[in-house]
Amino acid sequence: MSAAPSIAERLGAASFPHPVERLELRETAISWLVLTGAYVYKIKKPLHLDYLDASSLERRRFLCEEELRLNRRFAPELYLEVVPIVEVQGRPVIGAGGTALEYAVRMRQFAQSDELAQRLAGAPVTPEEMARLGTRLGEWHETAPAATDQPYGSFELVSSQVLTNFALSDAESPAGRDSLGNEPRLAALEAWSREQLTGLRTLIETRRRQGRVRECHGDLHAGNVMCWRGDWLPFDCLEFEPRLRWIDVASDVAFLFMDLLAHQRADLAFAFLNGWLERTGDYGALPLLRFYAVYRALVRAKVDALRAEQRRRGERLATAERLTQGVSAALILMHGVSASGKSWLSARLIPALGAIRVRSDVERQRLYGSGAYSAAVDDATYGRLYDCAQQAIAAGLRIIVDATFLQAARRRPYLQLASSRNCPLLVIDCHAPAKVLEARIAQRGRDARDPSEADIAVLRRQLAAAEPLQARGLAAEGAEVIDIDTSLPSAPAKLVAEIRAQLRISRMV
Repeated sequence: MSAAPSIAERLGAASFPHPVERLELRETAISWLVLTGAYVYKIKKPLHLDYLDASSLERRRFLCEEELRLNRRFAPELYLEVVPIVEVQGRPVIGAGGTALEYAVRMRQFAQSDELAQRLAGAPVTPEEMARLGTRLGEWHETAPAATDQPYGSFELVSSQVLTNFALSDAESPAGRDSLGNEPRLAALEAWSREQLTGLRTLIETRRRQGRVRECHGDLHAGNVMCWRGDWLPFDCLEFEPRLRWIDVASDVAFLFMDLLAHQRADLAFAFLNGWLERTGDYGALPLLRFYAVYRALVRAKVDALRAEQRRRGERLATAERLTQGVSAALILMHGVSASGKSWLSARLIPALGAIRVRSDVERQRLYGSGAYSAAVDDATYGRLYDCAQQAIAAGLRIIVDATFLQAARRRPYLQLASSRNCPLLVIDCHAPAKVLEARIAQRGRDARDPSEADIAVLRRQLAAAEPLQARGLAAEGAEVIDIDTSLPSAPAKLVAEIRAQLRISRMV
């Protein structure tokens, strides 16, 4: 028996520099986990595999340090330090002086029931929570280093990873390729992936040059997200193979998006995705979303096959197949003056419809910062919204464009876009009594949390300059108008029902 497993098995309560509530040893494919109650110690196995070299003590120490470095970006309160394991009077001791026989990552211990995959089985998880997680992931992606002078994220590497995933070697599974799924299903998914690679080659390389390939999490599924003191945090980054974590940020976000879909929680998937998009503004990632989500579904199906978890394998394959089929794209324009309830309503449409949203207030501040209002700023902002809508429709998604759209000239390009792409266009006409509008503006100013900076003066100018929304004219050009009084408590449910009926929505993805 090698030194590492003997050390893992020999650790006792006296080996630790703190009280031990209950000692438990767990095993993964590449590590031992020693649970003590307050802390868990992760010890690398002395392995040498195609994708992992942990054969020497120095390599295992390096991998421990990498695990600490990478995961402290996401969960600094969980990942504490790398500690040596030494021999003292014939027994292994954590953190004592002397020559290290092994190393471990010391973490705070948490209950398995706090993992997102476990919570999704029964405990409540809300779209608002997943939107906040998406926002935080976007913040982490923005600060992660970019692969500017490395081959990571190249088309050749992405293509190799995607296509190699369709085969299992005999060493991995005696059943070979069939253990991932039956041949016809795999053949169809492989053909779809090859076709996507052909069409996406230029975009994959362009995003790499733009710095979208970054040092990401790399293994961001629901089992690697946990709730810590009320916040959802990713953990257990992929530390052992740089090629699998230096990836397009779109691939990172697509992993959890896919896994939430596989758990039958499309509402959470789109809330998470939208939180990430509004933080990063990376709507250019959308044409890659389905491609990477299918790849990630097949990665998890392969893991499930190796673990003989056939039900989960089937769920991943079914998710991949749904993603290749897609849904009909749709364009939804929110219409109304400031404080008419557009953003409040559209936030509720995202999880209910399986849609994404782009907001004029957010994009204006992204382009110009706070306090920028002028005709030129408006033109640039509406141009940005249009570009985002194009990206979403090209990706086969439903997109909500949240802006005032008070002038017909602002709406006209979207009528033309919907017509050219043969997708439905809905205009949601939001309104409320004037006193309600002014009260909302005042409350917004006191809260100072909303990205909208419109005050009473702006509201009054909008009311005076707004051009009538000619529903008949819009209908003649292929748009449907839904009138909604946002002062009514029933407004969100009523609007969702009307939109689902208009778009004939039968599934979210």
